[in-house]
Amino acid sequence: MTIENKLKNLILQQYSSIREFTIINNIPYSTLNSIFTRGINKATLSNVLKICDALHISADALANGTIEYITNNEPIKKEIETHEVNDILARTKKQLLTDHALMFNGKPADEESIQSILDAMEVGMEIARRKSEKK
Repeated sequence: MTIENKLKNLILQQYSSIREFTIINNIPYSTLNSIFTRGINKATLSNVLKICDALHISADALANGTIEYITNNEPIKKEIETHEVNDILARTKKQLLTDHALMFNGKPADEESIQSILDAMEVGMEIARRKSEKK
């Protein structure tokens, strides 16, 4: 797993979504997405430090491809947990189905719209599963 994927997983462990992380920590979503696709080593130092401060991880360790938690300015060696895509999908389904304030194009989302989103996620997951099996 790449350090960028580990970083994404860590964010999703601590926040409900990447979008929430970017909003709370005042990091443009496009900047974080660029880091995930282009690599942490292409990011500006200020962005890396913002991310590390928000997640309480060592910037030095991140630059070296590992995740180390920091408490009281002391690094703690701890490997992040991994998550199965099925678990993430199940949590997302539950959140979509129970969020009464869910909007779609500025209007409350109806059950059919939500189900369409969930169906698309499942199709995407199946495509990704097949691609990963070929590797």
